[in-house]
Amino acid sequence: MDILLLLASRPGELVTKDEIQQRLWPGIFVDEASVRVHMSSLRKALSADGLDHIHTVAGRGYIFVSPVTWSAEPEPASAPQAHPHLPSRLERLIGRATVVDGVAAQILERRFVTIVGPGGIGKTSVALEVAGRLADEFADGVRFVDLATLEDPETAPGALAIALGLPVLSELSPGALAKPLAGKRLLIVLDNCERLAEAAATVAEAMLRATSGICVLATSREALRAEGEWLHRLPPLATPASTEMTPSAALRYSAVELFVDRVDAAVGGYRLSPEDCTYVVEICRRLDGLPLAIELAATTVAALGVRGVAEGLDDRLALLTGGRRTAQSRHQTLRAAHDWSYDLLSPPEQRVLNSLSVVAGGFDLALACAVADDPATPPDKVRSLVGALSGKSLIAVESGGRSVRYRLLESTKVYAIEKLQVSGHWARAARNYAEATLASFLGAADEWARLGSDAWLALHASRLEDARAVLEWAFSEAGDRSLARKLTAELSAIWLHMGLVRECLSWCRRAMTSGPQGAAPDASEMKIQHAYGIAHSFTHGTDQVTRSNIAATIDIAQSLGNHDYAIRGLWALASSELNEGELELALVHAAQLRDAADGAAAAAERLVGERIYGSVLHLLGRHAEARIALERARDAYGVPGQRASATRFQFDQLVLAQGFLAMIAWIEGDETGARLAAEAAVAEAVSVDHAGSLGFALDTAITLAILRGDLADAERASTRLGQMGANVGFEVWMIRGEILRAIIQVRSGDLSAGLPRLQASLAPPRRRMASYRAPLFLAELAQAEAAAGLPEKALATIDDAIDWFRGADAFWCAPECYRVKAAVLRTQGGPNATREAEALLSRAFGLAQSQGAVGWQQRISTAAV
Repeated sequence: MDILLLLASRPGELVTKDEIQQRLWPGIFVDEASVRVHMSSLRKALSADGLDHIHTVAGRGYIFVSPVTWSAEPEPASAPQAHPHLPSRLERLIGRATVVDGVAAQILERRFVTIVGPGGIGKTSVALEVAGRLADEFADGVRFVDLATLEDPETAPGALAIALGLPVLSELSPGALAKPLAGKRLLIVLDNCERLAEAAATVAEAMLRATSGICVLATSREALRAEGEWLHRLPPLATPASTEMTPSAALRYSAVELFVDRVDAAVGGYRLSPEDCTYVVEICRRLDGLPLAIELAATTVAALGVRGVAEGLDDRLALLTGGRRTAQSRHQTLRAAHDWSYDLLSPPEQRVLNSLSVVAGGFDLALACAVADDPATPPDKVRSLVGALSGKSLIAVESGGRSVRYRLLESTKVYAIEKLQVSGHWARAARNYAEATLASFLGAADEWARLGSDAWLALHASRLEDARAVLEWAFSEAGDRSLARKLTAELSAIWLHMGLVRECLSWCRRAMTSGPQGAAPDASEMKIQHAYGIAHSFTHGTDQVTRSNIAATIDIAQSLGNHDYAIRGLWALASSELNEGELELALVHAAQLRDAADGAAAAAERLVGERIYGSVLHLLGRHAEARIALERARDAYGVPGQRASATRFQFDQLVLAQGFLAMIAWIEGDETGARLAAEAAVAEAVSVDHAGSLGFALDTAITLAILRGDLADAERASTRLGQMGANVGFEVWMIRGEILRAIIQVRSGDLSAGLPRLQASLAPPRRRMASYRAPLFLAELAQAEAAAGLPEKALATIDDAIDWFRGADAFWCAPECYRVKAAVLRTQGGPNATREAEALLSRAFGLAQSQGAVGWQQRISTAAV
């Protein structure tokens, strides 16, 4: 009827298949075959006059070709007749059109279908809709039997006999019940079979054997495990993946549509507003798209408002109590719905379900066995109990690829946690969970180079949710601080590798302040100190805190004889000196790093030393020497097994080598080579999926684009850099992106807005994040201030730039800084300005020549003219 109304409303026009799908099933993927099935039924219904009313346009859609007459006063449509043997539904079924179609087709083909799902997911509603849809297919009608109220399995045949209107039988066995059904064409709905699963299975089998005209549609929280049974697992309603969306977009999801529909019924005239949209989506997501929970939540909106309901969901079992008075008792509150399922479990099943409630997200069988392990339930027993609980729809199964994972729906988890706390087994389950999680991360940071980024992330990223939950427990009064510190230490390198800088800082800070007073530093302390220093440098730049943590790392590593962290500490020390302009010290420590390489990773460690040594040579203005060292490192990284792990040294070393070579190429006058090397660095960073390395590569690409005057390319990359920094918490890249975007704005001619923005982004507290590029960025600011008619400010700014590298000629952008100062002096004017400017230009040109810096020479030559 819906399709007919849509086509008839546009006679003679093409109505596409997509339009039909969106009208009938908004927000849901529906196979094109569903449209064809309904269209075939519609054509059959219209075929009485022998005419073809609907023309098919192959591959596109349909046209209603018959004349349509519009009536000013249409006759009122008669209400659909309820089937006399089915309970009437007073509310429309939302979000289940595809499911109803599928189950209806399965019933006609398979004869015996059981709709399986957790309590409150809407099994009965779907079964009634299917039965109503198929009523005309069964000459002897449809019969509905609710088994929820029966306690004794032997009463099931009698209840069915009453529903079927059969005469009193002397024997109420399944076989005797089936005899009067021979030759009948009948659909029997067995609702709520979970309490009497065995009796329901026996009765269903007997009826199906009696005659081929009988079909059985059952609903249950677990399979009946009967002969000939086909299962249809009912999924939750569709929920949005993100809370950031418009009301119209949110309403395409059936969970949101149901919530809004039920709120409208409860309060009258409710429409989803932009203000409520985020809260409504959050409610639907946290309730796992469970229809009963959503309907109960909707009934509380009148009293609490949408925001109040969203904020009260932490206590959802007490909040969601507004079920209809006429509903069955188990559907009047969410707690009652869970009580119904829980009471049907055996004590071992209850114990395992309770224990698994401590798990934060999904889990595999290994974790389930570890968490639920106790003398009464060893691992082999846990495996079978997990299978039983998933069969009873209390544990959701998530299959993907070769692995099978499980999870508890949020409402089930909240209920089971209450039961666990009452049982007195909370502490054991929490400790089991913590120890299993710690074991899963031991050595994980070192596996990245062996497994590769994609495989490593697939294996470990999903476990971070477990780690966070365990750390919260372990740092609490009831937890274990020693375990918390060990887990923090194991995770520290992983957080940094994945770009979770803020998270790393937070947990490491907590660990450093929770250790026992006076205890000797151990390996955990060493790892935590190192990670905190690195994370701090990414958010605050290199300062005394960073240096203190680096020094502590080296001291502890040396006292423990730990070569790995001694090398990491030496790398961090050389890197901090490089970023702060202490280049001679950085050169010494880079050489030490190269010479200290030892053990199985010696080749990779020497390459890290070689790369950082070449980088320091470049900053010292020794570009030709630097290029040789960096090319040697770059080429060596192409050899299998030589690629140093970014989990040890925070950056992918090949990306860094390519980035520094790109800058050297531009300085030496090779603009094409510079651009290609920068693009290669970005592509390499993307391929290894490493946020810190991508930040460096983009920063270099943007700086080079500005130097060659390609502002459009620079603008695109700078936006990407800022977004990446904000997403993962790299303050350094957020601030660097802001500096570069301000320079682009100024260079584009927007001084009025760009100059204040650039001044703010290079204010002293933020300037530290620019590291060794700070003088170049300050030179850009000085030029902008001079162009804005602020020569005194410009002179002070360029003097700050030169002071950064202490006025030494041995610095990579010293020629450019001297050129800019000469330009500022000329703008300022004065008796000695011209002479001093010419002297600075001469010094700059001579320095650029000695460095082989063709790029700087060209800019200086232009300025001199």
